[in-house]
Amino acid sequence: MEPLFRPIREGKLSEAVEDQVRVLIYEGRLKPGDRLPPERELAATFRISRAAVREALKRLEATGFIVTRKRGSFVCPLTPAALANPLEEMLCSEFARIEQFIEMRKSIEAVSAAEAAQKATAEDLGKIQGALRELLEAIQTGRLLEDGGLAFHLAIVEAAHNPSLLHVFQTCATLMRSTQGITNLTRDAATGRENYVGHEAIYRAIRARDPVQARERMLSHLDAAKRAIHSLNPLLHRRPTSDRGDGPSQVGIDRSGAEVSGERMEHHG
Repeated sequence: MEPLFRPIREGKLSEAVEDQVRVLIYEGRLKPGDRLPPERELAATFRISRAAVREALKRLEATGFIVTRKRGSFVCPLTPAALANPLEEMLCSEFARIEQFIEMRKSIEAVSAAEAAQKATAEDLGKIQGALRELLEAIQTGRLLEDGGLAFHLAIVEAAHNPSLLHVFQTCATLMRSTQGITNLTRDAATGRENYVGHEAIYRAIRARDPVQARERMLSHLDAAKRAIHSLNPLLHRRPTSDRGDGPSQVGIDRSGAEVSGERMEHHG
């Protein structure tokens, strides 16, 4: 039988230990509740110092992969935060990889939008509408939402009433928050309007119970987000030195947020 752990011959020792344990957890060879070998035994197996093993175990515990008790270190059930943490560094290292992340979101959120169009309750529609109104108010006042509009997307996934999609999206949500500072660099009055119109179109398709349009509108919206990220690299090298002078945009809606693009939003629930 192949041993779980392999001796470490190169790289930063503690990081190599951490990587091996993470891979074993991802592959299911280490399962929730499994106890890791004692620190002394791990050090002998990896052929490194106990100090390096101890450092790796501390990081694994800090990121939610293991928990240390008096009887030893035990594997934890994987959470969205634990799944997202190693991906977070990858996504933030290169803008191209954020584009890849958006492609992953498309596969999840397009299905969610289509299912929401078929399954959303009046209460669900009210939550989506409320998140849409919050986006509008942010545009009108020229501010950036702290969550970047995440509440709108979460409301749609919840409206799909599909626990599997919701679980996967919760991992995506962690990654979305981690890259929000980068995506905010793409925001100005024009992109704010485009972003809002994209969200509005998704809401209208879901409200109209049109799964095909809901799916297409979501894909179109995420494609626009991908284009904005793609354009970011040149912007980082030539940031404007003065304000562009764009004031808060108006999208044909009164201050109550009750109308969208000249049409009145229906209240649900």
